[in-house]
Amino acid sequence: MKKLTLLAFALSLSVGIFAQVAKYQPKLVAVFMGEKNQTFDENRFSDVNCYYIPEMKIIESENKNTTTKSVMSGLGVDRDEEMQEFEGKPEGMIYRRNMILAFDKNGILAGSGKMSKDLHLDKIPLTIGKNMGNFEYTNLAELSKQLIKKDKPMKAGKKMKAKKPRVYDYVTFNVPDFEVSDSEGNKTTINTIVKDSQMTVVVFIYLDNDFNTQAGTENGAGFESTVQTVAAEKQLKLLVKIEEEIFGKKVNL
Repeated sequence: MKKLTLLAFALSLSVGIFAQVAKYQPKLVAVFMGEKNQTFDENRFSDVNCYYIPEMKIIESENKNTTTKSVMSGLGVDRDEEMQEFEGKPEGMIYRRNMILAFDKNGILAGSGKMSKDLHLDKIPLTIGKNMGNFEYTNLAELSKQLIKKDKPMKAGKKMKAKKPRVYDYVTFNVPDFEVSDSEGNKTTINTIVKDSQMTVVVFIYLDNDFNTQAGTENGAGFESTVQTVAAEKQLKLLVKIEEEIFGKKVNL
């Protein structure tokens, strides 16, 4: 009887895990804001296509102090970090860490939002534009059903109305194009990447180039190395979330 109870528990747990996997899986792209961290092994995230924008840099605030402070802040990303702005290319839109953009097979922006550690990816609210001055929302689950299951792309917009468009203003339009590089330095453009799949989800991620993602796991690692590695893992948590909740794959950092 005890064995049957344990078996039933294991089965219920497995059902819970599989229930978290996205029913319709889009192509996933992670765009790292800045140069590639040379200690980061992107092969551990085999379902995510990684690209980099080396020209992007954080706009430094006047009250930023030492590297140690930067490392410690990486252990728990606060609101100040979430709202950090970046300078350099691409221009024309405000890009922030953890921003998420969903595109249809024609490369048209279908929705924009922000990843959250507290919400399952399917439930993340995506802005799909404005109607009579009010924002309209959907979520990844509903949008993937439209773009993948029904194979129904967005209807292209006719004319951009906003004089100074924000991200959500580009819904039903192509976003301003910009170059990205893969880990080998090969260049392509964002609008090229998002046109070869029924649905492409692009997530903007920041990984501090000074953090060593591996040193803290080595035998005899010192305090600074350990703190850096833990901080780097914190910044990569959303990639882990993508692998688990979209593809059902567990990645141990």
